[in-house]
Amino acid sequence: MKWYKDKKRLEIEKQAIKQFPKFRLIKKRNKIGAEGKIYTKYGNEYKVTLVFPENYPNSAPEAYCTNKKLKEPPHTLSKRKLCYFYDNDWQSNYTIDVAISWVADWFDAYDHWRNYGTWRGKEF
Repeated sequence: MKWYKDKKRLEIEKQAIKQFPKFRLIKKRNKIGAEGKIYTKYGNEYKVTLVFPENYPNSAPEAYCTNKKLKEPPHTLSKRKLCYFYDNDWQSNYTIDVAISWVADWFDAYDHWRNYGTWRGKEF
Protein backbone atom coordinates (compact mmCIF):
# COMPACT_ATOMS: atom_id res chain seq x y z
CA MET A 1 0.00 0.00 0.00
CA LYS A 2 1.24 3.48 -0.84
CA TRP A 3 2.03 5.43 2.32
CA TYR A 4 -0.34 8.30 1.49
CA LYS A 5 -3.31 5.92 1.25
CA ASP A 6 -2.84 5.29 4.95
CA LYS A 7 -5.18 7.98 6.29
CA LYS A 8 -3.50 8.01 9.70
CA ARG A 9 -0.03 8.60 8.23
CA LEU A 10 -1.33 11.24 5.83
CA GLU A 11 -2.97 13.09 8.73
CA ILE A 12 0.32 12.95 10.68
CA GLU A 13 2.09 14.57 7.69
CA LYS A 14 -0.64 17.22 7.34
CA GLN A 15 -0.21 18.16 10.98
CA ALA A 16 3.60 18.12 10.77
CA ILE A 17 3.76 20.47 7.79
CA LYS A 18 1.73 23.08 9.69
CA GLN A 19 4.95 23.95 11.53
CA PHE A 20 6.07 25.52 8.25
CA PRO A 21 3.25 27.80 7.04
CA LYS A 22 5.11 28.57 3.80
CA PHE A 23 4.85 24.87 2.82
CA ARG A 24 2.00 22.73 1.55
CA LEU A 25 1.53 19.13 0.51
CA ILE A 26 1.16 18.64 -3.24
CA LYS A 27 0.47 15.93 -5.79
CA LYS A 28 2.15 16.24 -9.19
CA ARG A 29 2.60 13.61 -11.87
CA ASN A 30 1.35 10.88 -9.52
CA LYS A 31 3.93 11.82 -6.91
CA ILE A 32 3.24 13.23 -3.48
CA GLY A 33 5.48 15.91 -2.08
CA ALA A 34 5.66 19.29 -0.46
CA GLU A 35 6.63 22.68 -1.75
CA GLY A 36 7.28 26.00 -0.17
CA LYS A 37 9.76 28.74 0.55
CA ILE A 38 12.74 28.86 2.85
CA TYR A 39 14.23 32.14 4.00
CA THR A 40 17.80 32.07 5.22
CA LYS A 41 19.32 34.22 7.90
CA TYR A 42 21.30 35.85 5.09
CA GLY A 43 18.06 37.23 3.63
CA ASN A 44 17.73 34.90 0.65
CA GLU A 45 14.58 33.11 -0.43
CA TYR A 46 14.62 29.63 -1.95
CA LYS A 47 11.69 27.73 -3.40
CA VAL A 48 11.92 24.08 -2.48
CA THR A 49 10.15 20.94 -3.59
CA LEU A 50 10.40 17.75 -1.57
CA VAL A 51 9.35 14.52 -3.26
CA PHE A 52 8.31 11.54 -1.15
CA PRO A 53 9.78 8.23 -2.32
CA GLU A 54 7.46 5.25 -2.79
CA ASN A 55 8.78 3.66 0.41
CA TYR A 56 8.29 6.77 2.56
CA PRO A 57 8.61 7.05 5.54
CA ASN A 58 11.32 4.40 5.39
CA SER A 59 13.34 6.71 3.13
CA ALA A 60 13.63 10.48 3.28
CA PRO A 61 12.10 12.84 0.72
CA GLU A 62 14.33 14.11 -2.07
CA ALA A 63 14.81 17.89 -1.92
CA TYR A 64 15.17 20.24 -4.88
CA CYS A 65 15.75 23.96 -5.22
CA THR A 66 13.22 25.05 -7.84
CA ASN A 67 13.75 28.77 -8.31
CA LYS A 68 17.50 29.23 -8.54
CA LYS A 69 20.39 27.46 -10.15
CA LEU A 70 22.79 26.72 -7.36
CA LYS A 71 26.36 27.82 -7.95
CA GLU A 72 27.99 24.36 -7.88
CA PRO A 73 27.96 24.00 -4.11
CA PRO A 74 29.21 21.06 -2.17
CA HIS A 75 26.52 18.70 -0.91
CA THR A 76 24.39 18.46 -4.02
CA LEU A 77 23.58 15.43 -6.12
CA SER A 78 22.85 17.55 -9.19
CA LYS A 79 22.54 21.29 -9.89
CA ARG A 80 19.22 21.40 -8.01
CA LYS A 81 19.01 18.20 -5.92
CA LEU A 82 20.29 18.65 -2.40
CA CYS A 83 22.29 16.21 -0.32
CA TYR A 84 20.91 17.30 3.04
CA PHE A 85 21.44 14.25 5.29
CA TYR A 86 23.36 11.02 5.72
CA ASP A 87 21.37 7.94 4.70
CA ASN A 88 21.51 6.51 8.20
CA ASP A 89 20.23 9.79 9.75
CA TRP A 90 16.67 9.29 8.50
CA GLN A 91 14.31 7.23 10.67
CA SER A 92 10.88 5.94 9.70
CA ASN A 93 9.18 7.80 12.55
CA TYR A 94 10.32 11.17 11.13
CA THR A 95 7.86 13.41 9.32
CA ILE A 96 8.05 16.11 6.67
CA ASP A 97 8.82 18.80 9.23
CA VAL A 98 12.14 17.09 9.99
CA ALA A 99 13.08 17.11 6.30
CA ILE A 100 12.08 20.77 5.90
CA SER A 101 14.13 21.83 8.93
CA TRP A 102 17.17 19.94 7.61
CA VAL A 103 16.75 21.55 4.20
CA ALA A 104 16.53 24.98 5.88
CA ASP A 105 19.82 24.23 7.66
CA TRP A 106 21.29 23.18 4.31
CA PHE A 107 20.37 26.53 2.74
CA ASP A 108 21.88 28.47 5.66
CA ALA A 109 25.08 26.48 5.14
CA TYR A 110 24.87 27.13 1.38
CA ASP A 111 24.53 30.90 1.86
CA HIS A 112 27.41 30.86 4.32
CA TRP A 113 29.51 28.94 1.78
CA ARG A 114 28.64 31.50 -0.92
CA ASN A 115 29.63 34.39 1.34
CA TYR A 116 32.68 32.96 3.11
CA GLY A 117 33.85 29.92 1.15
CA THR A 118 33.37 27.39 3.95
CA TRP A 119 30.51 25.02 4.64
CA ARG A 120 28.97 25.78 8.02
CA GLY A 121 27.63 22.95 10.16
CA LYS A 122 27.46 19.24 9.63
CA GLU A 123 29.24 17.90 6.57
CA PHE A 124 27.03 15.54 4.58
